Amino acid sequence: AVVCFDPIGTGRRVEETTRFYDRYPEWSLLGKQVQDAQAALDALSALKYVDPERIWVVGYDVGALTAMHLAALDARPAGYGFVCPPLPFHLDTDERETGGLRRWSHELMLIPQMGVFAGHEGRLPYDLDDLMAAMAPRPLVLITPVYDRFAPPSKADAMEAAVRAHYDALGVSDRLVRVTPSKYNHFDNTMQRVLLDAMRGSDSE
Repeated sequence: AVVCFDPIGTGRRVEETTRFYDRYPEWSLLGKQVQDAQAALDALSALKYVDPERIWVVGYDVGALTAMHLAALDARPAGYGFVCPPLPFHLDTDERETGGLRRWSHELMLIPQMGVFAGHEGRLPYDLDDLMAAMAPRPLVLITPVYDRFAPPSKADAMEAAVRAHYDALGVSDRLVRVTPSKYNHFDNTMQRVLLDAMRGSDSE
């Protein structure tokens, strides 16, 4: 069973972002996307033919960012699979002119208040590698293509090393799987196949 949905600001829900911060000044679009993901979990778990103990969450690019924050707030998912996940903020300093932290705060307006840390990423109260490390001992699959302009291999290596340290400490290093295909940043059927194959290999059950 697979459920796909449009988080706010995507697909058929683009117009829902109109004047979002005027209407919800205490919210963030990322927070609303996480709430959307929790609602999807509610709906999926309610289906009689779905085992709520074996639900995986898959995210591509911004979807991976949302899923990382979902993992910090919701213990229901059994595992996670990320394709082209964003780099931790402290590794994404815009030296490659891809936006860095401002990609999330200014360009996409997902987490505007993070913009005050642009250029001072070391002062952030948390980071994405912290969120991924906290997923342990649940399975986590990372698909980081070689030709990803947002996450060059050397920085993706640093991200993996930080997360793997926590999986190793818990004795579940086999549940963190990283695949680095010779592809670019996209999510077509070939990348989906790479992800599914890696997910099967990471699920000890």
